[in-house]
Amino acid sequence: MPAPSPGIGASLWGVAAGSVRSAWAVGWTDASVQTPAEIVILHWNGAVWKALPSPAPIFDFLNDVAVTPAGGAWAVGAPTDYNPSSSKTVILGWNGTAWKQAPVPASVAYNATLGGVAATSARNAWAVGWTVTGQILILRWNGTAWKRVPSASGTNSGYLDSVAARARSGRSARHPH
Repeated sequence: MPAPSPGIGASLWGVAAGSVRSAWAVGWTDASVQTPAEIVILHWNGAVWKALPSPAPIFDFLNDVAVTPAGGAWAVGAPTDYNPSSSKTVILGWNGTAWKQAPVPASVAYNATLGGVAATSARNAWAVGWTVTGQILILRWNGTAWKRVPSASGTNSGYLDSVAARARSGRSARHPH
């Protein structure tokens, strides 16, 4: 299907569909001397793809997107630099009208990349990634806030770039990655 040109050297890294009339694709454009890297968010409405603005600053990346059964969505990524004065770990939430930046736990706000996200409802979502120091990062949305969850692996070292979540009914709520 034809899509709007998201920019020079654009890469789409995550896609998720809630229905035949609603799908999301996310990624970023390449930086050049003339233009900075920018987040790319595309929405499929059942007939056409449309580019939507991102509330995150330029120079950020989106790696993955997940939808909830009720039509909400989460997108996650990373800043292009880990400067505490300018860049924050990226979590965006779709409220049905616009994308908004979600608060990130203070312990990972300025030093993490999120590579994967999965959601089963408006009150349950998971995001995974790693910190700039190479520690595993797991976050859970409880309907109110994103909270850090300890790794079950017995080690804090590593990188996670994909996650799956299962709704209580037993249905998988994550697209294959």
